[in-house]
Amino acid sequence: LSPLLAALAPEKLLAVELVKGLYFAWREPMDAMAKAGRAFEGLEALLGGSGFELQGNIWRRQGWGQLDELRRKLEDLKELRDLVRSLGRGGGWGPLRRAPVQLLDMNGR
Repeated sequence: LSPLLAALAPEKLLAVELVKGLYFAWREPMDAMAKAGRAFEGLEALLGGSGFELQGNIWRRQGWGQLDELRRKLEDLKELRDLVRSLGRGGGWGPLRRAPVQLLDMNGR
């Protein structure tokens, strides 16, 4: 026990240990969410299921780091930036415009 922690009151020491445990339990899922969040909006739709599970296998997949690299590559594609600008999303420049609402046609292509 470090001298700094030894000087704490027992209830504060318990709080520090609880927070440390919480931090380590959530670190891997939150790192994965941060990487995925930079590539996608609405990640919860991709997770599916009945709710969020901290122990789920999705956090142990190896592809999360690749999403971060993919995001960097996509940001560097001039053709993609030009296409996005032509569609009305200015990439942070100018006012944000919403795309028109589209209805899902189950009989469509």
